[in-house]
Amino acid sequence: MINTLFGIRLFNADREEVAKASAGMFESLENSGLEDYEAFHKIIMGSDDIKTAVMTGTGTNRQPFYKVMYFVMMALIAITVTFLNSYNYQVEHIDRYQNNYWPKSGSVLYFHSLPKQDSDPPELLYNIDGYNDYSIEICMEINYNEHITPKVSGWFYKGNFGVPEITQGRFFTEDEVRQISDYAVAGKNVLADFGFEKDGKQYITYKDHDYEVIGTVGRTGHNTSIDDWVFLTLPTVINNFGTAGRPVIVDAKNPSAQIQIIEYLKSSAAGRYTYMEQPVQARIDIGILKDAVDIFIAVIFITAVVFCVYFTDKLKQQINIKKLVSYSITMITADTSVIFISASAAAYVIGNLIMYAISKTVLSDIPLFSVFFVDIKVLLLSFGILMLISLFFSVLAVYRSFAGTARDLKRG
Repeated sequence: MINTLFGIRLFNADREEVAKASAGMFESLENSGLEDYEAFHKIIMGSDDIKTAVMTGTGTNRQPFYKVMYFVMMALIAITVTFLNSYNYQVEHIDRYQNNYWPKSGSVLYFHSLPKQDSDPPELLYNIDGYNDYSIEICMEINYNEHITPKVSGWFYKGNFGVPEITQGRFFTEDEVRQISDYAVAGKNVLADFGFEKDGKQYITYKDHDYEVIGTVGRTGHNTSIDDWVFLTLPTVINNFGTAGRPVIVDAKNPSAQIQIIEYLKSSAAGRYTYMEQPVQARIDIGILKDAVDIFIAVIFITAVVFCVYFTDKLKQQINIKKLVSYSITMITADTSVIFISASAAAYVIGNLIMYAISKTVLSDIPLFSVFFVDIKVLLLSFGILMLISLFFSVLAVYRSFAGTARDLKRG
């Protein structure tokens, strides 16, 4: 092997060939004995051309397929990290119009009859003395299907509690929400899919009953989650459909009052009927289950890690040559980090730019991609996470190279 390399040097072969030859021989020379290893080292260090070639890794870092795959995988990781941070940021800063006009915290209660034959159906005490500025809602339908049913709930409010914005018509008065009526307030999507006109008035039909639409809720010029909802008065829902097994959501201006009203409803059910309690979880409608998105992201991340680890193996030869020409471990780690971080930074910028452009153009109507959100805090957090991942892979590449050398020497 020494003769081969020496021959290349004598015939003035180009630096790339020298680097390729030296890279291919290094690991074998480590196992072939100290004499050959030292001779090889003298040849390398005795020629400026060869020394420069091997120190810069010319010819050993040409792994186009793995470089491209690493770039693509880091771009995918960048997009998924930004997506998750965008989703979490929007959930943290969600407003009512993105969350079905529900509170960000609290409890959902489900009331059921006692398990005995003569038990009474559950009743809901909604007009509670001593409390003001709150609302109680029973959800009848929570899934929207433009061919079957809209989302439907029964609503009650008391005092100065903010009701949804009205884009046309009006909302229920405080007297109307205490009464059984044939009135409804609906979102624009409901009117488009289920509304019909009769005698100059707008109506919708729910469970074979017609309700006159007295107002349209939502935000002018914006799409909101309540565009899919029909609001009836709470007494109407209780009278016509009952409360058993329906989610009951309490909201109040004062958070402590919200907790107290929830506890009051639970205590009023004691001994009369059973209840189940679940925490309110703010979420953004992305068109599919968030768990499915999380599984898909996990698959992408695992695949990316596999390719990135494989890429670290491909850098082993370059790192070995730098060790041969007396690079310190600090210098090797710094050089390797530059390779990973520079590629990751480029992948981050290009990947997110492409994703942002797509989410605002060809995929703008798909709820999943509407979550992709550009904010300086989101971008900085995502970039920081990607840089830490890149640094991890660079350290892993150096570690695997040094660990591999130690194993080879022991084995030899």
